[in-house]
Amino acid sequence: MNSRILLWYRNDLRLHDHEPLEQALQEQATIIPVYCFDPRQFGKTQFGFPKTGRFRAQFLQQSVLDLRRSLQLLGSDLLVFHALPEQVIPDLVKTLKISAVYYHQEVTAEELAVEAALKQALAQLRVPLKPFWGHTLYHPDDLPFDRHNIPEVFTTFRKQVEKQCSINPAFAAPRALSPLPTAIAPGPIPSLSDLGLEPPLAEPRAVLAFQGGETAGQARLDQYFWQQDCLRYYKETRNGLLGANYSSKFSPWLALGCLSPRYIYEQVLRYEEQRVRNDSTYWLIFELLWRVTDTNCSRTR
Repeated sequence: MNSRILLWYRNDLRLHDHEPLEQALQEQATIIPVYCFDPRQFGKTQFGFPKTGRFRAQFLQQSVLDLRRSLQLLGSDLLVFHALPEQVIPDLVKTLKISAVYYHQEVTAEELAVEAALKQALAQLRVPLKPFWGHTLYHPDDLPFDRHNIPEVFTTFRKQVEKQCSINPAFAAPRALSPLPTAIAPGPIPSLSDLGLEPPLAEPRAVLAFQGGETAGQARLDQYFWQQDCLRYYKETRNGLLGANYSSKFSPWLALGCLSPRYIYEQVLRYEEQRVRNDSTYWLIFELLWRVTDTNCSRTR
């Protein structure tokens, strides 16, 4: 029997440019994709404010559902839980005889605490938790300076990176996957009420209906770049914000990893080859570069 690798999804809700998925495929393993709606993310901060609002939660729901549908089209599925990852995943490891857990690592305190708790739980089972990096345009290991000595001025950082670094190619999405073991049910996606939230009210002034998921994110890129040809004027219009096509509006899909920055970068290069190369095409790449210095804020608008 092939080894089984659990793929722990978090803010990387896509199939394209996904190194943990690619690595598991290279190892010819049976892949078990898992997503946990962590109850802690739907509580309140110490100041009494909700951590996740209704619109964000709905976008997340849609993104998880889209990932599940995409996996199903490839012959697999997505195991979904409304529970703590550090409790669910070790149970799955034991039940399904998982040999390793692969995931995209995060950088912020609460996410790192969950990673540490899961690593400790898996260590008792002698199962490795293997991290990968996939949130930024450049890989941190490829930067021309130690990550603890990043230049304080962005312009200095940008010039060094653009001169001395290269952007790794994006990984292709798989064409087929092995079916999941029948020992466990995929599980339902929690409703907003399950998460303690009310459905969001439609806003008539909204210029764009944001639909979560990799499919919708790629459709938005196709519309903005190729159908509407808006990338040609991005630098001049990006600060208008009020219209649907004044800016790219990629931020929500980048934030949940529905779009990879390297995928967007490669689409820009393709656009430059087939349409035009100008200040606007460079400026969208420039905005993607911001994500290296603050990976928790998707600044590409």
